[in-house]
Amino acid sequence: MIFRVLILLIATLMGGLIINQFHPNGIRWALLSPDFSHTTNSVEFINLPDAFSLIIDGQAIAIDVRETDAFEIDHLPGAISMPWQQFIRSPEIISQLDNEMTYIIYCFDPDCYEAKTFAGLLQKNGFRKTKVLYDGFSGWLEMGLPIEP
Repeated sequence: MIFRVLILLIATLMGGLIINQFHPNGIRWALLSPDFSHTTNSVEFINLPDAFSLIIDGQAIAIDVRETDAFEIDHLPGAISMPWQQFIRSPEIISQLDNEMTYIIYCFDPDCYEAKTFAGLLQKNGFRKTKVLYDGFSGWLEMGLPIEP
């Protein structure tokens, strides 16, 4: 009897871990995520006024690393959606980007691990004009800057 309960418990735990790993909204556990800490050392940040100016003048493109459903609700003007989880599964999505363009990476929070890491990985792949929006999308909204639905 105890053996059956133990087998059932292990099978349930393994099933939960597998589903969590591949579910788009799974829990981000450090043990289940790759370690990209070495990529964020040289990331350059940009403040809201400078980012706004570059985006409005067409000198930079914003990349939103939030989930697609959040992007579809609202995002920075002209932003493109590249959700962090999608990038983890398919790193080749960056091949559609021009490495001569300036990119401003953001997510909702000011100190966003995903934005810093994504920017670091872009830099590592030859994208030298990559910056992280220091205040995130929440700061953009607080300043009342324009957004797109």
